Amino acid sequence: MKKHIKVTVVIILSLFSFLIFPVSVKAVDTINVGFIDYKGFIERDSSGAYSGYAVDYLNEISKYTQWEYHYVFDSWEKCLEKLKKGEIDILCSAQYTKERDQDFDFSKYPIGNEYTIVYTRLDEPIYFNDYQAMNHKTIGLLKNSYQNQSLKQYAMKNNFDYQKKYYSSEEEINQALMNHEVDMIAVGSLPIHSQVKVVAKFDPQPFYITVKEGNQVLLDKISDALTEIKKNAPYFEMSIYNKYYSDSAYSTQPLLTRQEIEYIRKLGVVQIGFNNDLLPFSYENINTNIVGILPDILEKVSKKTNIKFEYVPVNSRKEMKTFLDEDYHIYCGALKNLDDISDDKYWISHSLLNVDQVVVTRNESVFDTFDDAVVALNFGFESIGKDFLKKYPHAHIQYYTTVEECLDAVHDKVADLTINNAYTMNYMIQKPEYVDDLTAHSIALEPYSLYLFTNKQIDNQLVSILNKAINSFNDAELDKIVYGYTIGYRYEYSFLDNVYMYRYFILFAGIVFTLVSIFIIILNKRHTQHLIDKKEADILRKKVEIDDLTGLYNYETFFDKIRQVLDSQQADFCMIYIDVNRFKIVNELYGMEIGNQLLIYIGEQLQKISQQYTNVISCHLSADKFFVFTPKEYVKELLEIDLLEDNNLEMGISIRYGVFNMSDYSMPINLMCDRAVLASQDVKNNYFRKVGIYDDQKRLEILHEQEIFDDIQQAILEHQLFIMIQPKYDIQNHLIVGGEALVRWEHPEKGFIPPNEFIPIIENNGYIIQLDYYVWDLACQFIQKMKTMGIDINISVNVSRLNFYRPHLVELFIGLVRKYKIEPKNLQLEITETVYCDDKEFIYSIIKELQKHGFTILMDDFGSGYSSLNMLKDAPVDIIKLDMDFLDSHNETNRSKAIVKAIIDLTHSLDLSVVVEGVETKQEVDFLNEIQAYIIQGYYFSRPLMEDDFITLYVNTNQNK
Repeated sequence: MKKHIKVTVVIILSLFSFLIFPVSVKAVDTINVGFIDYKGFIERDSSGAYSGYAVDYLNEISKYTQWEYHYVFDSWEKCLEKLKKGEIDILCSAQYTKERDQDFDFSKYPIGNEYTIVYTRLDEPIYFNDYQAMNHKTIGLLKNSYQNQSLKQYAMKNNFDYQKKYYSSEEEINQALMNHEVDMIAVGSLPIHSQVKVVAKFDPQPFYITVKEGNQVLLDKISDALTEIKKNAPYFEMSIYNKYYSDSAYSTQPLLTRQEIEYIRKLGVVQIGFNNDLLPFSYENINTNIVGILPDILEKVSKKTNIKFEYVPVNSRKEMKTFLDEDYHIYCGALKNLDDISDDKYWISHSLLNVDQVVVTRNESVFDTFDDAVVALNFGFESIGKDFLKKYPHAHIQYYTTVEECLDAVHDKVADLTINNAYTMNYMIQKPEYVDDLTAHSIALEPYSLYLFTNKQIDNQLVSILNKAINSFNDAELDKIVYGYTIGYRYEYSFLDNVYMYRYFILFAGIVFTLVSIFIIILNKRHTQHLIDKKEADILRKKVEIDDLTGLYNYETFFDKIRQVLDSQQADFCMIYIDVNRFKIVNELYGMEIGNQLLIYIGEQLQKISQQYTNVISCHLSADKFFVFTPKEYVKELLEIDLLEDNNLEMGISIRYGVFNMSDYSMPINLMCDRAVLASQDVKNNYFRKVGIYDDQKRLEILHEQEIFDDIQQAILEHQLFIMIQPKYDIQNHLIVGGEALVRWEHPEKGFIPPNEFIPIIENNGYIIQLDYYVWDLACQFIQKMKTMGIDINISVNVSRLNFYRPHLVELFIGLVRKYKIEPKNLQLEITETVYCDDKEFIYSIIKELQKHGFTILMDDFGSGYSSLNMLKDAPVDIIKLDMDFLDSHNETNRSKAIVKAIIDLTHSLDLSVVVEGVETKQEVDFLNEIQAYIIQGYYFSRPLMEDDFITLYVNTNQNK
C-alpha cells in the first residue's frame, strides 16, 4: 500500500514539475519516408522532385495532417532496419506478415494491393502460366521480399521447381535478368517494368503504411487520414493506380499461354467485317481503305497478339448475317443488345469501347420531359427505342436508314429529337445545314457499347485470345485512338455542303453568268463569221505552203521563210539535217501506215519546237528527211531534245543529225542543206555518235570512211577478207598448242589494207558484228579442216563488244560449232578487258552462259585497263592474255619485271592459264621461262601465217617431238 502511495506521489510531482518547468517537445511536422528503387511508386527526377503512386497517396494524407515529407532511399533490407531503429518514420509498400508484426505496426487500412509478378525476357520461350517451361529455371528474388514466400507457394501448387538467386535492389535484379544471370525474376507489381514479358501473375495482397512498433501517435494520425480519404474520395486509389500502372507490362500485355501462342502461329487470316459508313468508328477514306476508331483498335489487337486481320465492308444486317455464316469471320462494331445477336446463336466479346449517348434537338426546342416527343432512330437501334419508351411511354419512335436521315427529320421538324453516340453526333452536326440549327445534349441512357461478335462455332482459344487483348487496353491507349478521330478530326465538307454554304453567292453568280453569256453569244456570232473567213484563207494558204503529211513547211516555203529571216536578221544561224536511221526497215516490217505515223509524230515535235523558239523554222523534205533552220544559240539545246520520246513504235530506231554553221548568207540555201546532209554522213550507222558537224576535213574523212564501208560489204561477199593464224607456242615443251585467227584484207585495186585502218571504221558504224561472224565462220572451217587431218587444235577468235547486244549470241556460237561438227573448246573466245568494265552484270551473265556450254574465255589485252586486278576476283575468265607491251623491252626495269612476275603468280594462284602475246626477243622468252609463263604468242616464234603455212609449221614442230 505504501509502495502505491509513493508511486502516486512521484507521478503527481512529475506532472506538477512538467507544468512549472515546460520541456521542449518536437512537433511532428516532417515525416521521414523510406523508399527503394520502385519505378512508378516513389522516384526522384533530375530536378529533385518526387512522384509516384505512394507520393500522391502521402500528399493526399498531408491534406489532413499538414505533414511534410523527407524521402530516404536505401535497399529494402536497410529500409526495414532503419524503420526498426527509428531512423525513418514510415514505409509505404510492406505486406503484413506475422514476423513483421513483431517489429512494426501497420495502418488501419491498406493503401493498395500488390500482385506477385514473374517476368522474363521478351525473347525467352516461356509463356503465361507455362509451368513446364518454368521447371528447373533460375529465378531472381529480392532479399526479405514478401513475394519470395508467395512464389514458393505458387510453385508448390503448380508442381515446378526453381533455383533461387537473391539481389538487394530492383536495379540489380533487372540487370541480372537482362544479362541472362537468371531466367526469370519474381517481384511485386509496384515497381514498373518495361521490355519484359509477364509469365505469371498471382496472390494479390494488400500493402500498408508501416511504422515502428509502439509509435501509436503517428499510426493513429495515418489511420484517421485514411479513414477520411475512404469517406471523401472513394475512387482515389483507383485513379492513382490508373495514373501510374495502367501502362505497366502486366496491365497492357494479353498474357497469352503457350497453347494460345501456338494456336496463333497456325491461325490463318481472320476476316473482320466493318460498316464502312459509320463515322468516326469505321468508314472508307479517299483511298477506299477502311479506317476509324474500331479499325485502329483492331490494329492494336493485331500487334498485341500477332493475329492477322483482313478488313471487309459489311453495310447491312443482311450482309452481316451472310458474312458471319463463314468460319473465322467476325463483325466489329455491334451493339450488344441488338435483336439479331441477342440469342444464343452468336458469341459476343468483351466491350471494345463505351461511348456516351446524346440527344440532338433543334436549338429552339425546350423540353421539360420527352413524353409525347417524336424520336428519330436508326434501324438496328430498336433496343435503344425500347429503353427510351420504358422511361417515356408516350413518346413516338420513327425509324430511318441512316444517321443523316434522322438528323434531317429533326432539322425539318418531322421529328423532335434523335439519339445516337456522342462521337458520331458531334461530327455530323458540323454539317453546314445543321451547324446553326441543331444542338447535342447529354441524356441518362446506358453508354453506347461496341463489341466483336460472330457465330458460336468460333474456337474457344480464339475467344480467350481476343478477350485478353481487349482487356489489356488501358485508358491512355483508347484515348489516343479516339482523340485522333474526334478532337483531332475535322469535318470534311462535301461538294453538296459547299453548295449549301455558298448558295446565295452561287445564285447571284448564276444570274451574272447568264447575262454575260447572252452578251458573249451576240459578240461570238460576229467573231465566228470573221474566223470562218480567216480559216478559209488559212486553208488555202496551207495547201500551198504546208506538207500534207507532217504539217511542216514544204521545201519551197521553207527556202522563202529562211531567206526572209536572213535578209532581216544579223544573228548567226545553223542548218540542221535530221534523218531517221533504218526507216526503210520500219516500212518493210510494219507497213507504210505505221511509217507515216512515225513521220507525223516527228513533225508534231518539230512544230512544238518552232512555236517555242524564235526564228526556228522546220521543213519536211521527203520520206524520213527533215531540216531545221535555227539561230546558233539554240543548236545545243535542240540537239538534246529526243524527237522519238514517247512514240509507240517498239523498234530500235534512232535519229542522226548533220549541222552546218552558216557564214556566207549569200550561199544558196539548197547548198547549205546539202552540207548539213554531208555532215550527217559522219555519224551514219554509228551506234555512239548521233551528231555530225560539217567542216572541210570532215568532208574528206567522210568520203574516205564511206569508201571503206562501201568496199567492206563487197569484200565479204567476194571473199577479199581472209584469216591468218598466229601460233601459240609452249616454250617449255617446244610445241604449238593453238592459234589466234586474225582477219586480213586484200583489196583488188588498193592492195593490202591494214586492219588498223578498216576495223575502227566498221566498229564505229556497227558493221563489226557482221565481220566478226565472218571471221568466226572461217575459223570454224579451219578447225574442222585440222580435225579431218587428225589434229585437235584450239583456235581463238576476237569477240567485239557490240556482239553482246545482238540477240541470241550464245545460240549463235552453239550453232557454229554444231554446223562444223567441232567441240566448243576448240573455238576459244577472246574478249578485251575493256568489255568486262561496262555493263558488268549483263555481260558477265552472257559469258557465264558461254562457259556453261564449254567455250573457253580469254581476257585479251590484260593490263590495258585501270581495274584489271580488281576484276580478276569475280570476272568469268579461263585464260589471261598478257601483252608484252606491258614490259618495255628497251627499258626492262626490275620494277616492271616484278609486276609481270606478280601477275603471273597471281593468275597461277587463281588457277588461271596465261598466254603472253607480243613476244619478240630471246631475252623476253628467257624471262618468261624463268617465271613459268610458258605459253607465248608473237613474232619471236612466228608471224601470222596463211592456213596452209600454219598447218605445215604445226606438223613440222609437233610431230618431230
